[in-house]
Amino acid sequence: MSASDSDNGDDLPQPVGLPDSDINPSPPHQYITADGVENDISDRIGDTVYSKKWTVSTIKHVFEIVFPITHAAATIGGEDVNILEVDVDNELCRLWDSSVNKDVAEYLQGFSAIDILLTAIQGTSCHRLQEICIGIIGNMCCAEFVCDEISNSKHTADVITDVIIGVRDPGVLVEATRLAYIPLNTGSSTVWLQTMQAASGLCETFCFILNSSTNSELLSHTALLLDAVLDMGDVESIAEVWDLNELVSAVFIGLEEYGLEAETPEESQTLVSLFHCLHTLSTNQQGLAALASHRAALLDAINRYLSTSSVDQGGLGWTSAEALHKTFR
Repeated sequence: MSASDSDNGDDLPQPVGLPDSDINPSPPHQYITADGVENDISDRIGDTVYSKKWTVSTIKHVFEIVFPITHAAATIGGEDVNILEVDVDNELCRLWDSSVNKDVAEYLQGFSAIDILLTAIQGTSCHRLQEICIGIIGNMCCAEFVCDEISNSKHTADVITDVIIGVRDPGVLVEATRLAYIPLNTGSSTVWLQTMQAASGLCETFCFILNSSTNSELLSHTALLLDAVLDMGDVESIAEVWDLNELVSAVFIGLEEYGLEAETPEESQTLVSLFHCLHTLSTNQQGLAALASHRAALLDAINRYLSTSSVDQGGLGWTSAEALHKTFR
């Protein structure tokens, strides 16, 4: 429910588990004085310089932005457009930066910050706020037990999968695809894999990104995620809900975006992931048929890729391209 659906705060969701923070604390960058004297050691999170009160206050602010008592969103063309104020954006980015610290991540999870962030992600139409909230959750995976909780959370998998399917903002998609890849990369999460391979809309998003994006970071995260889902999932089951012909076409366009020549390690990994996607699809009858319909383009892409100086001979990209060449030559 959006803030505009209620005239008061009685029916709005309420944050739970937050410690008391009646004081407006100093932000973390002001936690140590100029002469190096520490302020209130009891307020420190673990061995860091980050303030517990500031962290709690900032998380509460996220919730209050999404569910204010009074509706403050501007209206343009009949749609709510929520834009974060600069000082609010800066404070949330400080929290985002700090959440990569293991002690901070564990402290945040100690009062169910992920649940609050997921509620905010679902409740806001502000893409910048969604991007930051998803980024914080992704950073929190630096703490092993937090990563384990996220990896086994069906609710988190559902929310992030819905975001990938329903949002077209590049910043949000970069963070959402990055977060979705983390549980799969651990090799221990069946929850995320089952959620994503059963979502037909996910294939549409992958195709949209590969067909139209020139954002190298987004293409990189998308290629890694797509490769992981296909490699770890049941291709037969995936073929029942995904349009493999459209997917193969989109992967070719993604390959062409780089001109099949990698200039950076990130681009090299993206090409490896995309060729491995094609190789995995060739193990399925529908995928094989989709690849066969693009045989000329496939062979051309393989020949061009294998002839580039950036290819790691014997690596995953090389072996995937070689296997495809033997199948379709």
